[in-house]
Amino acid sequence: MSATAKTVRTTRKRARSANRKADAQVGSFFQDVDELVKRVAHMPDIHVSEISSRVGSAIVGVRRAFEDGAEIAGKRSRRVVTAADDFVHVSPWTAIGIALGVGALSAWFGISRR
Repeated sequence: MSATAKTVRTTRKRARSANRKADAQVGSFFQDVDELVKRVAHMPDIHVSEISSRVGSAIVGVRRAFEDGAEIAGKRSRRVVTAADDFVHVSPWTAIGIALGVGALSAWFGISRR
């Protein structure tokens, strides 16, 4: 297996891990808001129940938007990784030159800031 394939595989694993963590945190947030809405919905004040109903509806919309956004971001990131992998395979010396240039600029900026 080539070094590029290993890098792509590692990047995909890290992205999946980060995605799972983000999903867990957002899922926990939605559960907490759902619980809060359920507890507040039974209060006798009419304004509280109206707000509770609106928040509940908004949460459904936000959840859908988040899921759609996550799916789109995943597809885009997979396309970027695939395009980068293809570029490295087609033009390895150009990729090495770009990496060298980025490394030199990073080093130069790092040294000049000190």
